[in-house]
Amino acid sequence: MHARLLWAAPALLFALPSQADACGGFFCSQRPVLQTAERIVFEVDADHVTAYVQLQYVGDDFNFAWIVPVPSTPEIDVGVGQAMFEALDRQTRPRFVSEPAAFAADADSAGCGGGGGVFSGDPFLSSRYVPAPEVNVYAQERVGPYDAVVLDAADARDLNEWLGINGYTLVPGSDPIVQAYLDEGMKLLALKLAPGEGVEAIEPVKLTYANRDGCAGIPVRLTAIAATPALQITTWVFGPGRAAPMNFEEAPLDLSNAFDDASYRVALAEGLDRVPNGHGVVTEYARPSAYLDSAGDPELEALLARNAYVTRISTELDPSEMTVDPEFTIDPSLGDVSNEISSGVRLSVTTNMMFGFLAVYLFALRRWRR
Repeated sequence: MHARLLWAAPALLFALPSQADACGGFFCSQRPVLQTAERIVFEVDADHVTAYVQLQYVGDDFNFAWIVPVPSTPEIDVGVGQAMFEALDRQTRPRFVSEPAAFAADADSAGCGGGGGVFSGDPFLSSRYVPAPEVNVYAQERVGPYDAVVLDAADARDLNEWLGINGYTLVPGSDPIVQAYLDEGMKLLALKLAPGEGVEAIEPVKLTYANRDGCAGIPVRLTAIAATPALQITTWVFGPGRAAPMNFEEAPLDLSNAFDDASYRVALAEGLDRVPNGHGVVTEYARPSAYLDSAGDPELEALLARNAYVTRISTELDPSEMTVDPEFTIDPSLGDVSNEISSGVRLSVTTNMMFGFLAVYLFALRRWRR
């Protein structure tokens, strides 16, 4: 069975400030906002996709907003918490056998990891008269700290005009990309912090929507509008089997010089560069859910109980490479992938099991000799 995934990474198009250069390529006002990571968790079944999106950045500018293409009007929820993302990252990121068992999250997950993520700035409205834009608003509600709206239009100019009237400053050049998604039958979900809410109120968002054939993947075409080089995207896919790329390639990695996180990131970038047009991904972990622990997080515990398998996939994309939205499929016929690397070689799951059996044997032999 193959199930199409909609990888709905946050793609922010609005609230463009007047002084973008002050933040090293990020769009922000005089109160800097820096995206520190782009991490998403998906649960996939035959009928629905549930996406947990972590809006992770630092700064005190609450005038931000983001939109994401969705195939249908989603159910929106908050209150997921950050613990799920930390528990998944801790257990599935590439590990080196020389590292201690307990290790911290990636040191390079903060700073310049997500140019296409968070844009902020004071909204601006033109005083000129404009006719009422023709849009379809399917849902408009307050969800936790967010104001949310789901809409579409025949013309992207009408949709962007409506967003502008409602407090979003438009990013020049976004109309053709928005139009492409509208022509594909997608709706757009827009969220922003509600009046009176500060950045301390930001929490992960949970979206559940129909899993339909022909849906787009990661909407990197939107992200390209203001992304910095080497945008890092990490996702975890929960489902009946391993997730695999459909229109991107698995990048070949030379791990001969990968002995720690820094050298691994170099190998990852070099491997992705070997793929034509930079359209590559790396499956860093793929194993049955039973191998992971919920770390006491109820949401993660429920995900692990409902799904047989977890896949972690990573990529890095430059803006010039964001011309195609990656699409993925669930393919239970594919084998497991270990996240452990020893002496520059990724250990297979079979090798890990052999080491485990050997350890048990040596322990039993030592006890018997006593």
